[in-house]
Amino acid sequence: MVTKELNPTQIGDISEAKLKAHFIERGYVVLEPANNGLRYDFVIEQNGRFQRIQAKTARLVDDEYILFSTSSKDSSTNGDVDYRGDIDLFAVYCPDNDIYYLMGVDAAPTSKCFLRVVPTKNNQRKGIRWAEDYEF
Repeated sequence: MVTKELNPTQIGDISEAKLKAHFIERGYVVLEPANNGLRYDFVIEQNGRFQRIQAKTARLVDDEYILFSTSSKDSSTNGDVDYRGDIDLFAVYCPDNDIYYLMGVDAAPTSKCFLRVVPTKNNQRKGIRWAEDYEF
């Protein structure tokens, strides 16, 4: 049992390790880059198809939606940079509900992604990304 508070790096490392194991359990080969500073965390391969993965940790907000970031900070400008052109997929682990999600970079918003777990209070349907549609 972990008794100390985890820092953000530790939380991210745990999510990335869980995601890699999840891919391996599903028959993928997981490849890790030999150098740091890349826009993707690892590569998956299955049946000769390679895809660059950005691992993310999500959180469940108000038991209503999953939230994760789809951009990173550019240290030179302090601005947000999206991942289009640099990755193929977001692989997301949510420790709050222990569920894994997979989303193509082109299907994701460029800053933050909201995946609904329960219907909206006003019953809105249009434009909603349902979490169950991205579970893997």
